[in-house]
Amino acid sequence: MKCLELQTNNPCIIVKLEVCNEPNPDVETRRHPGQILTAVGLDSNNGIYPLAYAFVEAETTSSWTWFLECLGGDLDLDASCNFTFVSDKQMGIMPVIAKVFPNCVRHIHENMKLQWRGEEFRDHLWRCATNTTFRHFETAMNEFQDFSAEAHELLSKIPPIH
Repeated sequence: MKCLELQTNNPCIIVKLEVCNEPNPDVETRRHPGQILTAVGLDSNNGIYPLAYAFVEAETTSSWTWFLECLGGDLDLDASCNFTFVSDKQMGIMPVIAKVFPNCVRHIHENMKLQWRGEEFRDHLWRCATNTTFRHFETAMNEFQDFSAEAHELLSKIPPIH
């Protein structure tokens, strides 16, 4: 009822509510206050503004997965490749980001480092990832192929999304 009221009074917001009830009514389910997961953005003046927040029982893999899937769906992040995640080093979030956003350049680089190390590999990858036109991307990919055909082959398996 409150979600409907919130959406009626604020038509531009998205409200999602997921409640997991305790099957035993004698067990108190709210012993701990829980955690707040947040996502913020920066505007053109470097001002911080809230994008999303969620109240969860704890910072778990399932709560982070749910939160990031909702965030990605609401912001259409899979179709937009210009976003960055910065965390407070809460290690549980890193595997979830890799799962929910598998084409994140940081995770592509982590996978590449298993076979190819060095700044040159990293620099070639970032040149490919940061191009804003398909023509420039193809040029960077060709340069990467000249540098390392094997690393280029791995990167070629990931479709470019613009």
